[in-house]
Amino acid sequence: MWMIESRRWGWCVLLGMMLLGACGNNESEGQKEQKIEQDMKEQENQRLFEEAQAAWREGRSQEGADLMQRAAQQGDVRAMEAWAQILLNGAPGIPGNAGEGVTWLHKAADAGSSAALAALGDCADRGVGMEKDPRQAVTYYRQGAEAGSVRAQVMLGLAYRDGYGGLPKDFELSYRWMLRAAEKGSADACYYLAECYDAGLGVKADQAVALTHALRAADMGQPMACVFMGKASLRSYGGQARDDARAAAYFRRAAAAGVPEALCLLGKLYAGGNGVEKDLKKAADYFEQAAKKGDLEAMNCLAICYDTGAGVECKPAAAAEWWKRSASRGHGASLYYLGRCVELGHGVQQDPATACKLYECAAVRGNTDAMVAYGRCLINGIGVGRQDQAGLEWWKRAAAAGHTEAAKLVAAAASPEASDVAVAEDEPAPVAEEQPEASAAKKPEAAKKPEAAKKQSARRKQAASTGSKRSKAS
Repeated sequence: MWMIESRRWGWCVLLGMMLLGACGNNESEGQKEQKIEQDMKEQENQRLFEEAQAAWREGRSQEGADLMQRAAQQGDVRAMEAWAQILLNGAPGIPGNAGEGVTWLHKAADAGSSAALAALGDCADRGVGMEKDPRQAVTYYRQGAEAGSVRAQVMLGLAYRDGYGGLPKDFELSYRWMLRAAEKGSADACYYLAECYDAGLGVKADQAVALTHALRAADMGQPMACVFMGKASLRSYGGQARDDARAAAYFRRAAAAGVPEALCLLGKLYAGGNGVEKDLKKAADYFEQAAKKGDLEAMNCLAICYDTGAGVECKPAAAAEWWKRSASRGHGASLYYLGRCVELGHGVQQDPATACKLYECAAVRGNTDAMVAYGRCLINGIGVGRQDQAGLEWWKRAAAAGHTEAAKLVAAAASPEASDVAVAEDEPAPVAEEQPEASAAKKPEAAKKPEAAKKQSARRKQAASTGSKRSKAS
């Protein structure tokens, strides 16, 4: 009996195993069919994506957009990202739809795209297709950075550097995120690492290492890294020898990318003939290009060109206008020069009171020439009630900052035989008076003033001296 039951049980087990095997085979066949279908779908999406790219390259934007949209609708993540960008930015003959673009970015992010998370961060940062929200932008950047997006890592690093979107300023974390992005080949991250090592932000300052990162970024075509390398080439930075010609080459590369600062610095090299053949006309042209892009120092330099006739026709009114533009945005040297114009009635209506205010604005921003001019106004009562002691204090501040003329005035004021204080003199202004910012080198030589402009200056001096109030410094 036991043997019969045992045999029956054995046959049942064997039959069950056979049935399970059959089901398993059927399931494997089903999986194979699904995989084949998936592969075919991916191949179709790949074809659509490549055809869309080709259409875009050949200028067939509408056809390219249609193909990209089809690939996106069929679930291709890259196509979702690209279609989102088309909607966000628009294209020839294709109206943009930022809200719809954000929707597609969300779909791509849900499908696992770290690049879409970075793009969502950009949208939240700029208020494109959604309400501007710095905190939400940082959230997207963090998610994208942790998912491996290089751009998101760079943007998160910048957020920590600047204390943006509710994050505390943390230079060390900023450095770490930049390092991760740089290891993946990000030119922007390499440039920001150069800045970290240059200024000692989150890491010990090291010019040689800064130079290494900047050179790597510049070789990859990062425009601001080219500016960095150009400035470094103008002085013995990181152990390298000064090379003005190399600086000019780097500035040209950045200028070709439209970087205003590079255009201005290249103009200064042409103004002084440093690393290039001196050419004031080219200098003025570069200054104008940079000024039209909003570079304040370039506006100042262009104004000086018009004031002195360096590379352009001498036009006092045009000079004053450019100084007004840069002065309105707080440029110290421009505030001082505009003050001179207003005090002398040079290219603008004469107004001693306004001139005094302009000198004061420039002085509080650290411009030593303005400190001297403001002190002179206070002591001489030019455009303001006499304040001898306050004026002397401004001269002392300028002298402490290294202004030689201020030091002479302070010494003269302390002498029992103190002579009258000179009024403003309309001397030719140097084209490249301002020192470029950190990591920059020696400023180019000043442009010489043409003889005609010198004679005009002498006439203005004589007119300014007539009726000017003079008194002894006490």
